[in-house]
Amino acid sequence: MLRRTSLAMLLLILSLSPLLAHDLWLKPEADASDSKAVLIRAVVGSSFPKGEETKKASDYKNARLQQNGASEPIPDFGKDPKLLGRVSGGEAFFVSASGPTREVDLKPEEAREYLTEEVGLDEAAVASLLANSGRKLHETYSRNLKSLVIPSTASFVPLDVPFGFPLEIHLIRYERTEDGRKSFAFRLSKDAKPLAGASLRVVGPDGKALKARTDERGEAEASIVQRGPILIAYIEVAGSDPGRYETRWTNLALFDLR
Repeated sequence: MLRRTSLAMLLLILSLSPLLAHDLWLKPEADASDSKAVLIRAVVGSSFPKGEETKKASDYKNARLQQNGASEPIPDFGKDPKLLGRVSGGEAFFVSASGPTREVDLKPEEAREYLTEEVGLDEAAVASLLANSGRKLHETYSRNLKSLVIPSTASFVPLDVPFGFPLEIHLIRYERTEDGRKSFAFRLSKDAKPLAGASLRVVGPDGKALKARTDERGEAEASIVQRGPILIAYIEVAGSDPGRYETRWTNLALFDLR
């Protein structure tokens, strides 16, 4: 069990800085036709939680719903071109989906800032990726998305049973006080094994990011004072040919609507 120490003592790296690149997350939205139903959309933006819905839900795969430890396809997936699905019942749940693979070209200075500030690579690792890159670097990236949604009518917060992503953030504790402060602990796993020493971003409702590094058990914890959604995000990077590299993004968004 994680020690309930202050965030400043637990996190090895701490900063308050704006996000540098576009995040993608699963966002709940009230269903005007049913007060106990929630619509799920994929949203992209450079400053979480502000963003715009993506236009093609059909680009996403493995859209899953988890309630009470059981996983199933998200109801109504694909019925609306902009909607990943609809969840009813009024209780808390997890949803997940795999986003489309994309490619982008970056200038060396853009890549350096992104890889250092957002991915969390050290100078040696960044220099290795930039070596022989010329005027641009080519990135291929894929994303796995996951959200916990707690509707205003929810009576409890369910356990997080991993969906089985190669990279996944697993919520192991979540608490909210009467004044809205949220404390939570999470574990990062790779191929179902804890990933130690990984640098993650914990983004609050104001768009500012705490940077946390996992311990030997792949675990970390954080506390956010402001009311509103939270995003926990990790990016894994691997070089391939000169001037090219691949990233795998995984995240967990927390939407407490109570």
